[in-house]
Amino acid sequence: MSKCPGDAIALHEFAPRLRQCGIARALEEGRRLHAQLIDTGLDTGTFLGNLLVQMYGKCGSIDRAREVFTAMPDRSPVSWTTMINALAHNGLWKRSIALFAEMDLDGARPDRLCFSAALDSCSSGAALREGRLLHAEAVAAGLEDELLVATALINMYGKCGRSIQARELFDRINRKDVVLWTAMFGAYAHSGDAIAVINLFPSLELEGSCASDAIALLAVLSACIHAGRLHDARRYFLSMIPDYGVAPFVDHFVCMVDLLGRGGQIELADDLVRSMPFQADCVAWTILLGACRIHRDVARGEAAAEKILELEPGNAGAFVQLLNLYEAAGMRSRAARIKRAMEERGIKRLPGRSSIQIHDTVHEFTVGDTDHPRREEIYAELRRIGVAIREAGYQPDRKSILHDVEEEEKEEMLCYHSEKLAIALGLIASPPLSTINVVKNLRVCQDCHTATKFISKVAGRRIVVRDTVRFHHFEGGACSCGDYW
Repeated sequence: MSKCPGDAIALHEFAPRLRQCGIARALEEGRRLHAQLIDTGLDTGTFLGNLLVQMYGKCGSIDRAREVFTAMPDRSPVSWTTMINALAHNGLWKRSIALFAEMDLDGARPDRLCFSAALDSCSSGAALREGRLLHAEAVAAGLEDELLVATALINMYGKCGRSIQARELFDRINRKDVVLWTAMFGAYAHSGDAIAVINLFPSLELEGSCASDAIALLAVLSACIHAGRLHDARRYFLSMIPDYGVAPFVDHFVCMVDLLGRGGQIELADDLVRSMPFQADCVAWTILLGACRIHRDVARGEAAAEKILELEPGNAGAFVQLLNLYEAAGMRSRAARIKRAMEERGIKRLPGRSSIQIHDTVHEFTVGDTDHPRREEIYAELRRIGVAIREAGYQPDRKSILHDVEEEEKEEMLCYHSEKLAIALGLIASPPLSTINVVKNLRVCQDCHTATKFISKVAGRRIVVRDTVRFHHFEGGACSCGDYW
């Protein structure tokens, strides 16, 4: 049955307005539009139903999105993809993957977009087991060599720390585009193998069917950052226009600021932020502020924080980083002033959390956590391994604790960081020669990084820690990042 002209006009009127509500996160306006659609009887159509799911998902109203999805009488593959993306967008990657599995029960056949969305969810949660199952399904469906699916698979393997599997798949794809190449660069970068990125990049130029673009070059610069390869990064950066015909944009400049800052060249990093041919955004100033915190450059750090708060007066990260800078520099009165300002604004530091999966159960820890049912065994293992790594040469880095407490208390706090608790559980609860895999929501601190190197050596275990920046592969007393992260 064909739609009447009035329905077509209504579709034309509502579709762009719903899209705009999603982009602007305008939930109340989106609800009003939905109510109007119900009044006109158009709310159950597949096209507008998909837009409603998308809008509610982008606005964070995931239960309402699911209600609309469930009520749709005819769900297309696009409908499933939209709902999978909505769940993933809201950090619900487990539910997103579970929804993909429901497609078979519903008699729906996933297409390449559905596979790509589900694999992206696996990437978000570093869900390797689920990702491998999806890979097998994609092979069975004849979709492995579809560029969209292959790119999602390489991203998934890369973000799960499996760059070897990513490269095996990459080599099997005969027809590559620059997006696939960039995904492979990213997979290596996540594993800390910047040398592999630098060695692979010239092959892109020989490919013939595609040329380097701004995103591919950004991936190479990012890899150089992770390896501390300032010379290589500067060479690629300066050759972008003459050799590749690509004008650097703000993210390329930010990469160079990051690299200079990490290397302690704070003055050069500051000069680059101020001289780039764009107005420096909060990201650039935040990276500079982070470098100032690491290298205790209070004056430039304060200037960077001031710039951030000019651009975003409510930026919580600027207050937290400035507090960390003052505490690291031993400036107690200034730190106290920032703490008061943070309390007035309701700003809190994000607590560190680490998780480890043992069999089918995920165990999560915070610093000094005493809620785990095996806490006595975990703390006993921490004490045992603590003695062993000290005998092997480990010395606690008390500078990693910024709080104003006694040195002895600092050392005790270091012992019970969340990733150390997770590793201790892994040592007592996983098979003797298996790899211990830990996921952390913050960047690994210097002391935990050093301690984990020693633990991998004295325990004879391979330990993989995924933080917000990269994967750290610890084995035999060394880390894949080369102590640069």
